[in-house]
Order: sequence, then structure tokens, then C-alpha cells
Amino acid sequence: MPPSSCRFWNTIRRYESHFSTARYPTEDPLIWHKAQGSILTAHDSAQYIDMCAAFGSLPLGHNHPEVIKTTQHYLKEGGLMQGMGDIYGTTSKAQLLETLKDFLPSGFEQISLCVTGSDAVELAVKTALLASQKPGILACTQSYHGLSLGAMTLTGIEAFRQPFPGLWAHHPHVCFCAPHICLDELRQMIRTSKKHKHTTIGQMIIEPIMGRGGGYTWSITRLQELYEMLQEEEVLLIFDEVLSGLGRCGLPFIATEAPADLICMGKALGGGMPLSAVAASASLMNHWPENRGEALHTGTFFGHALSCTVARSTLLQITQQQLTQRCSQLGEKIREWTHKHLPQAQYRGRGLLCFLELHSDAAGVRLSSLLRRRRIIALPCGPKGSGLALTPAFNMPEDLLWQALEEIRKIVHSL
Repeated sequence: MPPSSCRFWNTIRRYESHFSTARYPTEDPLIWHKAQGSILTAHDSAQYIDMCAAFGSLPLGHNHPEVIKTTQHYLKEGGLMQGMGDIYGTTSKAQLLETLKDFLPSGFEQISLCVTGSDAVELAVKTALLASQKPGILACTQSYHGLSLGAMTLTGIEAFRQPFPGLWAHHPHVCFCAPHICLDELRQMIRTSKKHKHTTIGQMIIEPIMGRGGGYTWSITRLQELYEMLQEEEVLLIFDEVLSGLGRCGLPFIATEAPADLICMGKALGGGMPLSAVAASASLMNHWPENRGEALHTGTFFGHALSCTVARSTLLQITQQQLTQRCSQLGEKIREWTHKHLPQAQYRGRGLLCFLELHSDAAGVRLSSLLRRRRIIALPCGPKGSGLALTPAFNMPEDLLWQALEEIRKIVHSL
């Protein structure tokens, strides 16, 4: 490890809680210094192809020139960095809401801004609780909805829940089912829950395409059938599209083609800034008591003015450059390429939310490590690290994309 990198890493190890940043004992740590587009530069000046885009939160890659230009102009003109957005309105929040509304499916008239994906999930769940007046919540095994205390109760990946066993005794109303469960069996679970008032299910939350869970993808037909069944049972459906939304899947949202009652969004929404939101119909949102003073759901950084400015600039670029369509086209090319050149891997996902399932425990972990040595950044996924997740920037140059995929092909064939 270069001495300068060693110094920075030792500083992190010394002052940061040990669970906050990943530590890989067999590899030297990477210390990022700067980035542009889909190229990351470490402190030692080594450059890496970025197939991760900060967990999918950089739809335009790093430091997009138009976003930087807009942000610099906004600040130069005295624009607010923080405006107590949950109490006072700001011009930047109003402009973002107007722009974001154009991305939403018909019927989603109201939006509430948050900071993190976990925030959005918890706001959606609270909204559904107010609307249904039923305490029971249904989630999927291997799902990931965040790790704040409330969202973690809905996260179906056991590794995140196991260290906190006492927590689940206080949440008997949360139950899990496999995402591939037969809908008749799911209906029976809901009806059985009605035998006890404190477990009656009133809402279900799903990731239409599972992220950390390994890329399980609900078909549009199955999502439509699920919604119809839940409607019959008077259960609200929440789509957690924190990862899949805002164009990454070749659609503004999966909810554009498949019905849902509430949509959680984040990651790509902020264009690199921490920003999330929940959208629903006015009739659902109106179950919240009217705010005539202290709000029931509030946060210091909700509606953060600078984040709203960056987010709006990002959404405008996605529209003007037709990047949603590009995600769809590139995703189909990657799917075809995988079938032809990587028969060992099962392709999952849609658009530029791609997963390569290798069907061997820790295979994705090994592949991620070997890619890093070839200066490509991609992350493992799946409950046993058996897959590789690819969430590149929407505008990633094709030559870089295919260069990275060719390296993946070479390594997989050598495993």
C-alpha cells in the first residue's frame, strides 16, 4: 500500500467505529480521491472503471458537468444550502416537486421528501398504517429495505437481523414470505392474520427487483396479479423502488407498468446527494392529519434545498438525454451478451439494474475481488455472495461498459 494511502486508512481505522467501513483482511484498502464520469481515481492516482455508481445513486456518473454548472450557479447567486424544508417552502423544493411529478405514473399526485431510502420506507409504512388501520405488515425473505430500526424490521436478510434478536419480540405484526410464493398461499396468510387484531395484515412491501437479495425480478404479469389479489383482501401494496426507480430499469418506475399504492424512491433521485421520497395518491396521503403546527413526520434535512437543486438538474438531464430509453436498450444488449458469452451465469434484472448469478457460494465475492485487481469496481450480491451486481451510470460510455464486461467474462471462465 502506498504510504499516503496507508496514512489515510490508518486515520479511518483510528477514529471511525470499526463497523462503519468495510474491512477486507486479504486486500489493501482503496482510498478514493476524485472521480469523473465512470472513472474513479484512488489517492495513489490509480484509475478504476466504476460499474457500481455509488450503489446506483449516481445516474449521471461522478461530477456531471451540467449538474456541477447548475449547482455552482445556484450557490453563487446565494441559493439556500439548507432551508428548514420541513417547515418553510423553498423555490428549489417547489421546482423539484414539479419536475419529479412528470416521472410519476398516473394517480400519484402527492410527494413527500425524505433523506435516505430507509426514511422513505418508514414514511410509506406509516402512511399505509394510517390508511388501513391494520398493524400487520408483510415483507419478503431476502428483501432489503434499509437498516434504520424501523426499516430493519422489514428487511428479510437474516445477516442484518441476527445480531439484534430482542428486537423481533416487539414486532409480532411483521411476517415474511418468499417472493415466489403462490398467490393462493399468500392470500391464505393474509386471511389467517385476521384471526388476531394485532397481526391483521394491512400492507405489503416489496422490491420489484431485489437488490442485495440477488436480483429476483417480479414479472409485470405477476405484479398485476399480486395487486389485484391484495385489493380484494384490502391490503395496500408498497413498491420499494429506491434502487430500481427513476429510469434505471428502462422505465421511470416499475410502477409505470404494474400498479402499486405507494412508491418509495431514492438513490438516483438525489444525483449523488442524500435525498429520497414517497409518492402516493392524494386520497392515501390525506389520511395524515392536517399539519397545523408540529408535523407528525419531520426531519431537519427533509426538503434540503441544495439537494433539491442537484436532484432537479439530474432529472432534467435524464429526460433531455433520453437516458431511460438508453438504460432499456443497453440492458437488453447486456442480457443477450450474457446468454451468449456467459452461459455459467444466470442474468437477472432489467435495464441497467443487472445481476449475474453464478450459483456458487461466495462466487460473486471472489469475482468482485478479482475485478478490483483489474481496476474494475463491482459488488457481490445475494444472500451467500453468489452473484455480482452491476449498477453503472445511465450515461456510461459503451466502450468502458464493454471493456468491463469482457474482463468479467475472462475471469468467470477462469474460475
